[in-house]
Amino acid sequence: MKLVVVNKLLINRGWRLITKTSRLQLLAPTEAYPDEHLIVLPVQSTTPLPTGTLDSLMRRVNQTQSAPSWPQLLSRMQSLELIIEKSADVLWGRVSLNGLFLVVRGNDITCLTTQILAILPDLMVDSANSCCGLPETLSFDIRHDMTELWSFLRQLRANYIADLSGIDLTTINRFISGKEFPSPKQTIQLQQSFQELSNQLLRLSG
Repeated sequence: MKLVVVNKLLINRGWRLITKTSRLQLLAPTEAYPDEHLIVLPVQSTTPLPTGTLDSLMRRVNQTQSAPSWPQLLSRMQSLELIIEKSADVLWGRVSLNGLFLVVRGNDITCLTTQILAILPDLMVDSANSCCGLPETLSFDIRHDMTELWSFLRQLRANYIADLSGIDLTTINRFISGKEFPSPKQTIQLQQSFQELSNQLLRLSG
């Protein structure tokens, strides 16, 4: 889902755009202060949010109950979980604290962590708890969101192979059960479909 559509969804669910720069847009619930609930997204892009990041964001949108001040929480942390998700040739990174959901995108992990370390101090200064600062020794606990890969793997049933290879499902099932064996032409079709599967897996997991 593209960011422009995400923005409309957030506004329809009671969030408001409070700040927009050349890089970022900050949103908060209509009835809350930014140091209570804040979503930080990249500026609008034609690149859609990957599935796992979008799902996590939508869950956060519905969690607007009272929360501890995220700047205070962050000022006491030594390690910050950074969840990374790959989509096409872009890496998306997200930080999710109680009250803060920050999304960045870049070409590699260093690019993501550099952006986050540049963004967080500015957010903390702009909050009501400006006395809080980012720990100098803050490190990142890197995790990988593989939602799209798991979704793809769940599709790897006989009907998926049948669609990809052009061989009917009944025949594929007979191949799988050992009741029939593919002809040379069918073998080439299967090899090509397996190669395509391999390429898709590399794109999703790389």
